[in-house]
Amino acid sequence: MQQNAVVEAELESNGDDEVDERGRPRRQNNHPPSRIKLKVPSFRGSSSPEEFLEWVRKVEKVFYWYEYTDEKKCKVVALEFTDYTLLWWENFKIQRRRDDEEDITIWTAMKRVIKKRFVLDYYKLELYIKLQTLRQGFFSVEELLMIRCSHISRFIANVDRTPRTNHS
Repeated sequence: MQQNAVVEAELESNGDDEVDERGRPRRQNNHPPSRIKLKVPSFRGSSSPEEFLEWVRKVEKVFYWYEYTDEKKCKVVALEFTDYTLLWWENFKIQRRRDDEEDITIWTAMKRVIKKRFVLDYYKLELYIKLQTLRQGFFSVEELLMIRCSHISRFIANVDRTPRTNHS
């Protein structure tokens, strides 16, 4: 049974349980309540682009709550690499040092490097093909967009012809 890696509940409180005049819990900042601990999920590096993209969404949710510096974000994420991803990341860092390149300390740069490795180019092409073949009823997406644009342009043309009255 896999544990939910994004949210773990803590039982103890750290005193942030203040209430407002109506008795509702008062939140002082963007941080989660003290009894909830958000954790970056682990990433083992499968060949599924969807798995990577879902992992990034979960990581971004954790970073939304905590005000980590970019450097800390990179360190926290790297701590959660397992299996193939851990081996790949360590080798990637070693290669950068051999090439006299600096360590990656910015989350967006780290995310871009990981995405380049785990979301292959074919995935973008596959999504494009799915979009082109997507249909609603008898119409393709392109045909629906053309119909919608036609309706909008006719509406705008009619608005321009509507006489304006001056109500002063």
